[in-house]
Amino acid sequence: MSELVSIVIPVHRPEKAEKCVAYLKNQTYPHIEIIQVAFKGFPAAKRNFGYKNSHGSLILFLDEDEYLSPTTIAACVEKFREGYDLVGFCLKTFEQNKWVDKCCALYQAETFGVLHRFYRRTVLGRIGLFDETLVLSDELDLYYRALKARVKCGDIAYEAGHALHDFNASLHERMRKMLWGRRAYREMVKKNNLDVRTVTLKNRKRILREMVKAPQFIFGVVFVGCLCFVLRRLP
Repeated sequence: MSELVSIVIPVHRPEKAEKCVAYLKNQTYPHIEIIQVAFKGFPAAKRNFGYKNSHGSLILFLDEDEYLSPTTIAACVEKFREGYDLVGFCLKTFEQNKWVDKCCALYQAETFGVLHRFYRRTVLGRIGLFDETLVLSDELDLYYRALKARVKCGDIAYEAGHALHDFNASLHERMRKMLWGRRAYREMVKKNNLDVRTVTLKNRKRILREMVKAPQFIFGVVFVGCLCFVLRRLP
Protein backbone atom coordinates (compact mmCIF):
# COMPACT_ATOMS: atom_id res chain seq x y z
CA MET A 1 0.00 0.00 0.00
CA SER A 2 1.39 3.43 -0.97
CA GLU A 3 2.02 5.87 1.86
CA LEU A 4 0.45 9.31 1.83
CA VAL A 5 2.96 12.18 1.64
CA SER A 6 1.93 15.48 3.24
CA ILE A 7 3.72 18.57 1.90
CA VAL A 8 3.60 21.63 4.15
CA ILE A 9 4.37 25.01 2.53
CA PRO A 10 4.52 28.27 4.53
CA VAL A 11 3.27 31.00 2.18
CA HIS A 12 4.73 34.51 2.13
CA ARG A 13 4.67 35.28 -1.61
CA PRO A 14 1.63 33.75 -3.33
CA GLU A 15 3.15 33.94 -6.82
CA LYS A 16 6.06 31.69 -5.81
CA ALA A 17 3.80 29.36 -3.83
CA GLU A 18 1.65 28.93 -6.95
CA LYS A 19 4.72 27.96 -8.97
CA CYS A 20 5.85 25.57 -6.22
CA VAL A 21 2.47 23.80 -6.30
CA ALA A 22 2.60 23.57 -10.11
CA TYR A 23 5.87 21.61 -9.81
CA LEU A 24 4.32 19.36 -7.16
CA LYS A 25 1.43 18.52 -9.47
CA ASN A 26 3.98 17.11 -11.94
CA GLN A 27 5.35 14.57 -9.44
CA THR A 28 5.42 10.95 -10.56
CA TYR A 29 4.38 9.86 -7.06
CA PRO A 30 0.59 10.31 -6.94
CA HIS A 31 -0.28 9.95 -3.25
CA ILE A 32 0.33 13.45 -1.92
CA GLU A 33 -1.59 16.16 -0.12
CA ILE A 34 -0.49 19.80 -0.32
CA ILE A 35 -1.04 22.06 2.66
CA GLN A 36 -0.38 25.78 2.17
CA VAL A 37 -0.33 27.92 5.32
CA ALA A 38 -0.78 31.63 4.68
CA PHE A 39 -1.66 33.29 7.99
CA LYS A 40 0.63 36.02 9.37
CA GLY A 41 3.44 34.69 11.49
CA PHE A 42 6.90 33.17 11.50
CA PRO A 43 7.68 30.06 9.40
CA ALA A 44 7.92 27.75 12.44
CA ALA A 45 4.34 28.47 13.48
CA LYS A 46 3.11 27.91 9.92
CA ARG A 47 4.96 24.60 9.61
CA ASN A 48 3.56 23.37 12.93
CA PHE A 49 0.02 24.36 11.93
CA GLY A 50 0.40 22.59 8.60
CA TYR A 51 1.72 19.45 10.26
CA LYS A 52 -1.16 19.35 12.75
CA ASN A 53 -3.63 19.51 9.85
CA SER A 54 -1.86 16.87 7.75
CA HIS A 55 -2.66 13.17 7.42
CA GLY A 56 0.37 11.59 5.75
CA SER A 57 2.78 9.14 7.36
CA LEU A 58 5.62 11.00 5.59
CA ILE A 59 5.94 14.78 5.99
CA LEU A 60 7.86 17.12 3.67
CA PHE A 61 8.43 20.71 4.78
CA LEU A 62 9.00 22.74 1.64
CA ASP A 63 9.64 26.45 1.16
CA GLU A 64 7.55 28.24 -1.43
CA ASP A 65 10.60 29.09 -3.56
CA GLU A 66 11.80 25.47 -3.83
CA TYR A 67 10.62 23.61 -6.93
CA LEU A 68 10.92 19.81 -7.01
CA SER A 69 11.92 17.82 -10.08
CA PRO A 70 9.22 15.27 -11.09
CA THR A 71 10.83 12.19 -9.50
CA THR A 72 11.97 13.71 -6.18
CA ILE A 73 9.13 12.53 -3.96
CA ALA A 74 9.08 9.05 -5.51
CA ALA A 75 12.84 8.69 -4.90
CA CYS A 76 12.51 9.89 -1.30
CA VAL A 77 9.66 7.46 -0.61
CA GLU A 78 11.84 4.60 -1.88
CA LYS A 79 14.55 5.75 0.54
CA PHE A 80 12.07 5.64 3.41
CA ARG A 81 11.17 2.09 2.40
CA GLU A 82 14.81 1.15 2.94
CA GLY A 83 14.34 1.98 6.61
CA TYR A 84 15.39 5.63 6.83
CA ASP A 85 13.55 8.09 9.09
CA LEU A 86 14.82 11.39 7.66
CA VAL A 87 15.61 11.86 3.97
CA GLY A 88 17.48 14.68 2.26
CA PHE A 89 17.58 15.79 -1.37
CA CYS A 90 19.84 18.12 -3.32
CA LEU A 91 19.14 21.83 -3.71
CA LYS A 92 20.50 23.92 -6.56
CA THR A 93 19.95 27.65 -6.87
CA PHE A 94 18.90 29.21 -10.16
CA GLU A 95 21.85 30.78 -11.95
CA GLN A 96 22.46 34.31 -10.72
CA ASN A 97 23.00 37.08 -13.27
CA LYS A 98 24.90 39.73 -11.35
CA TRP A 99 28.52 39.23 -10.25
CA VAL A 100 27.88 40.27 -6.64
CA ASP A 101 24.84 37.96 -6.43
CA LYS A 102 27.00 35.06 -7.60
CA CYS A 103 29.51 35.90 -4.89
CA CYS A 104 26.73 35.81 -2.29
CA ALA A 105 25.49 32.47 -3.59
CA LEU A 106 28.99 30.98 -3.47
CA TYR A 107 29.56 32.20 0.07
CA GLN A 108 26.29 30.73 1.31
CA ALA A 109 26.76 27.45 -0.63
CA GLU A 110 23.47 28.17 -2.36
CA THR A 111 24.76 26.83 -5.67
CA PHE A 112 24.50 23.26 -4.41
CA GLY A 113 23.56 21.76 -1.06
CA VAL A 114 21.42 19.11 0.63
CA LEU A 115 18.11 19.70 2.42
CA HIS A 116 16.92 17.33 5.15
CA ARG A 117 13.23 18.16 5.36
CA PHE A 118 11.45 14.86 4.74
CA TYR A 119 10.43 13.17 8.04
CA ARG A 120 8.46 10.18 9.17
CA ARG A 121 5.48 11.30 11.22
CA THR A 122 6.53 8.92 14.00
CA VAL A 123 9.90 10.70 14.26
CA LEU A 124 8.25 14.11 14.64
CA GLY A 125 6.00 12.62 17.30
CA ARG A 126 9.14 11.59 19.18
CA ILE A 127 11.37 14.67 18.82
CA GLY A 128 8.66 17.36 18.72
CA LEU A 129 7.87 20.08 16.20
CA PHE A 130 9.47 23.39 15.22
CA ASP A 131 10.50 25.83 17.95
CA GLU A 132 8.16 28.79 17.44
CA THR A 133 10.38 31.07 19.53
CA LEU A 134 12.97 31.03 16.73
CA VAL A 135 12.43 33.68 14.05
CA LEU A 136 14.72 31.75 11.70
CA SER A 137 16.94 28.64 12.03
CA ASP A 138 13.94 26.58 13.17
CA GLU A 139 14.60 24.00 10.44
CA LEU A 140 18.23 23.61 11.52
CA ASP A 141 17.08 23.26 15.12
CA LEU A 142 14.70 20.44 14.22
CA TYR A 143 17.40 18.71 12.16
CA TYR A 144 19.95 18.82 14.99
CA ARG A 145 17.35 17.50 17.43
CA ALA A 146 16.71 14.62 15.03
CA LEU A 147 20.44 13.86 14.92
CA LYS A 148 20.58 13.88 18.73
CA ALA A 149 17.71 11.38 18.75
CA ARG A 150 19.85 9.19 16.46
CA VAL A 151 17.29 8.86 13.71
CA LYS A 152 18.48 7.10 10.59
CA CYS A 153 19.26 9.72 7.92
CA GLY A 154 19.66 9.15 4.20
CA ASP A 155 20.02 11.20 1.00
CA ILE A 156 18.96 10.65 -2.58
CA ALA A 157 21.27 11.35 -5.52
CA TYR A 158 20.83 14.53 -7.56
CA GLU A 159 19.94 12.47 -10.62
CA ALA A 160 17.16 10.69 -8.70
CA GLY A 161 15.52 13.94 -7.64
CA HIS A 162 16.34 17.48 -6.54
CA ALA A 163 14.96 20.96 -5.92
CA LEU A 164 15.62 24.24 -7.69
CA HIS A 165 15.88 27.26 -5.40
CA ASP A 166 14.28 30.43 -6.76
CA PHE A 167 15.86 32.73 -4.18
CA ASN A 168 16.97 36.33 -4.54
CA ALA A 169 20.66 36.05 -3.69
CA SER A 170 21.28 39.81 -3.85
CA LEU A 171 23.68 41.37 -1.37
CA HIS A 172 20.87 43.46 0.12
CA GLU A 173 18.65 40.42 0.67
CA ARG A 174 21.47 38.40 2.21
CA MET A 175 22.40 41.14 4.66
CA ARG A 176 18.78 41.79 5.59
CA LYS A 177 18.19 38.11 6.29
CA MET A 178 21.37 37.83 8.33
CA LEU A 179 20.50 40.86 10.45
CA TRP A 180 16.99 39.51 10.99
CA GLY A 181 18.05 36.01 11.91
CA ARG A 182 21.39 36.36 13.70
CA ARG A 183 19.90 36.25 17.21
CA ALA A 184 17.76 33.21 16.37
CA TYR A 185 20.85 31.44 15.00
CA ARG A 186 22.77 32.11 18.22
CA GLU A 187 19.87 30.77 20.26
CA MET A 188 19.70 27.66 18.08
CA VAL A 189 23.46 27.04 18.48
CA LYS A 190 23.26 27.46 22.26
CA LYS A 191 20.14 25.32 22.57
CA ASN A 192 21.74 22.41 20.69
CA ASN A 193 25.13 22.83 22.35
CA LEU A 194 26.88 23.02 18.98
CA ASP A 195 30.62 23.43 18.61
CA VAL A 196 30.66 26.71 16.69
CA ARG A 197 34.38 26.43 15.96
CA THR A 198 33.89 23.09 14.22
CA VAL A 199 30.97 24.44 12.18
CA THR A 200 32.95 27.57 11.26
CA LEU A 201 35.99 25.56 10.19
CA LYS A 202 33.83 23.30 8.04
CA ASN A 203 32.22 26.33 6.36
CA ARG A 204 35.61 27.95 5.70
CA LYS A 205 36.88 24.79 4.04
CA ARG A 206 33.78 24.70 1.85
CA ILE A 207 34.20 28.36 0.87
CA LEU A 208 37.85 27.72 -0.05
CA ARG A 209 36.79 24.83 -2.30
CA GLU A 210 34.21 27.06 -3.98
CA MET A 211 36.79 29.81 -4.61
CA VAL A 212 39.29 27.33 -6.08
CA LYS A 213 36.63 26.28 -8.59
CA ALA A 214 35.67 29.90 -9.37
CA PRO A 215 38.74 32.15 -8.74
CA GLN A 216 37.12 35.11 -10.53
CA PHE A 217 34.83 35.51 -7.51
CA ILE A 218 37.51 35.43 -4.79
CA PHE A 219 37.45 39.17 -4.05
CA GLY A 220 33.67 39.29 -3.91
CA VAL A 221 33.36 36.20 -1.68
CA VAL A 222 35.94 37.63 0.75
CA PHE A 223 34.04 40.94 0.80
CA VAL A 224 30.75 39.18 1.55
CA GLY A 225 32.47 37.12 4.25
CA CYS A 226 33.81 40.25 5.96
CA LEU A 227 30.35 41.84 5.94
CA CYS A 228 28.83 38.71 7.45
CA PHE A 229 31.55 38.63 10.12
CA VAL A 230 30.65 42.16 11.19
CA LEU A 231 26.88 41.63 11.09
CA ARG A 232 27.02 38.45 13.18
CA ARG A 233 28.72 40.35 15.97
CA LEU A 234 26.26 43.22 16.18
CA PRO A 235 24.34 43.28 19.48
